[in-house]
Amino acid sequence: MGRGNRKEAAKELYLELFRELKVPAFENERAHLWRTTLHSLCGSNVPTAVLGSQFGNSEKI
Repeated sequence: MGRGNRKEAAKELYLELFRELKVPAFENERAHLWRTTLHSLCGSNVPTAVLGSQFGNSEKI
C-alpha cells in the first residue's frame, strides 16, 4: 500500500471512529492524536530522542 493509500485509509478509519464514537477530535486531528497516543504508550519507557527518531517528530510534540 502506497503512502497516499495509507493516508486515505487512515482518514477513513478516523472518520468512521468519529461517526461511531462521536469524538469530535477524530474528525480533524488524526496525525496529532496518533503521535500523542504513541508517546503516551511509550513515553515513560523510551528516551525522547528515540521517540522523535521513530515517530518522525520533535521533542516539542
